[in-house]
Amino acid sequence: MAKCGTNTEVIKAYFSGDSEPYKNSRDTLYFTRNILYSYGGHFPLAVDLGDCYMLNGDRYSITTSQHQSSAHSYVGHNKANKPYFTTSISAISRAQESVLGFHEPNFSKLKVLDKIDDLYKYGQDAVDFLNSGFDLFGITIRYEKNPTTSKREVRLIHRPGAVLFKIRKTYWLAGMDDESYFVSRLCKRVKTVKEAFESLKPKKVKYIENTGINVKRQGEWFFIPLKMEKKDSKKMYENMRPNFVLPRESMWSNPHTATRGFNRRNQILVSGQVRHPEHPMLKLSTLKDIEIFQAVKNTSLENFSAQGVD
Repeated sequence: MAKCGTNTEVIKAYFSGDSEPYKNSRDTLYFTRNILYSYGGHFPLAVDLGDCYMLNGDRYSITTSQHQSSAHSYVGHNKANKPYFTTSISAISRAQESVLGFHEPNFSKLKVLDKIDDLYKYGQDAVDFLNSGFDLFGITIRYEKNPTTSKREVRLIHRPGAVLFKIRKTYWLAGMDDESYFVSRLCKRVKTVKEAFESLKPKKVKYIENTGINVKRQGEWFFIPLKMEKKDSKKMYENMRPNFVLPRESMWSNPHTATRGFNRRNQILVSGQVRHPEHPMLKLSTLKDIEIFQAVKNTSLENFSAQGVD
């Protein structure tokens, strides 16, 4: 007979490695084998990969978000029986399908090689962290009502880490960039998350940075400033196409759009601002101080986001 319990009891049983209770009374939260589900097989809340848990950072509905909040609250108290990380499971699913050619429901072909743990702070520790002046970009803040004062107070804060994993002979990096999850296929074999991030930088970008020049970035694109006379920069800017869309992997992916740009001698040159739905606007230059930048894509072979191909 199916063993039922409250949401908290189901979550506790799953992250404790118990076999029951494996569902709640309404069948809206349950686990089978290694996966904890919310409202059906379309949305895994967590996946047990053997050595660690993979938590789902995707968003689906208000009710599913409540289940996610409960799961994160539980592991945020370090009550899971093994390490964990948060990422976009939908993006990793598409990465798996890209390699395997079919849907792998239980992620048995995924091998975690290295990871940076999520940042969790709870209760007063979360309040103190928010008041510390630390960079809060990418952090999710959850609140609860104090029953005594009826005021909304910080319950927990969370920022996902990053993970390096392998599918067959391919290497992938999953993490968060500007509050958006990404999964990128690496061009070479690496051993650590740090090496994975460094491998995404093209040789030209590394060389320029080693000279002390600041290279700007938005998503998978790096922007190298060119040394030009002001009059030459202005003349080139005037000849550029407005609302220039940088090359993308798929017509269905969200574009990076520059104020001005064009292709010249196998180089992508842009100026002004660069916009993308999943990233903050990047200011390269202004009309009062026009600069020209060469856009250079990172070395990733494939990119997936929570919404689809990036």
